[in-house]
Amino acid sequence: MNPKRQEKIFADKSAFRQEVRMPAVQTEGLSDDELAVALAYEVEPFSRIPAAEAETAWRPVAGDDPAFRVFDVAVVRRAGNGRGAERTARLLLPLACAGVLAVLLGAADFAYLATRLGKLEKTVAVRKPLQAQLDRLKSQTDADRRAAQAERDRREAAVQAQEQFARIRAAYPALLKALSESFSGRAVVQSIRKGGSAFAVSIRATAADARTATDVMVAFTRALAEQGWTLRPGAIETGDGSTAVFSCEARFAP
Repeated sequence: MNPKRQEKIFADKSAFRQEVRMPAVQTEGLSDDELAVALAYEVEPFSRIPAAEAETAWRPVAGDDPAFRVFDVAVVRRAGNGRGAERTARLLLPLACAGVLAVLLGAADFAYLATRLGKLEKTVAVRKPLQAQLDRLKSQTDADRRAAQAERDRREAAVQAQEQFARIRAAYPALLKALSESFSGRAVVQSIRKGGSAFAVSIRATAADARTATDVMVAFTRALAEQGWTLRPGAIETGDGSTAVFSCEARFAP
């Protein structure tokens, strides 16, 4: 349309004005004249001007959705004979074909999606009980794994307890053996008593002299250390100078 004619239509106070939104796919490829006819057809229910008799001016308006095109449309009734109607009918034909094609494509897409959805629903229906069974098996496997770990922990604790018991049970025989080997021929045990704490033994003995008493406690300390005992040496008392009385405390750490 001539730009001056278009501006004249927009300036006509009797013209019908409306903003029209159309899908971009529907307007793609249309010439200006074809687009004018399509817009006249869109506003026909409101303008009361048949599209075949309408003279349409339009200009694009910025929109917020790239999927749609927005137009400012002004429509006046076309003056003249029926040639305009024939021309309009020719212009409407490709637009109608495009609309029918869009509808057919939409219907085909809907049918494909519906078929696809049906197949997916069947697949989900088949897999759902299998997934439930897998979940139960996983839960049972986890429970069995926890039970097995608990049993291993219990056995390890039992083994540790047995080892600890055996160690404690062997502690006193080891003490007596270390005492015998360390004291033999060099000192005489006078008394063995319970010490000041659990697993503690106080020993009082006599040696020929203070030096011998010291050597005996050093040897006793070394022998006990191999068996998990520690020795706390006590005082060495000398009487008339011929003998030395000494004491010590042996402690065992269970």
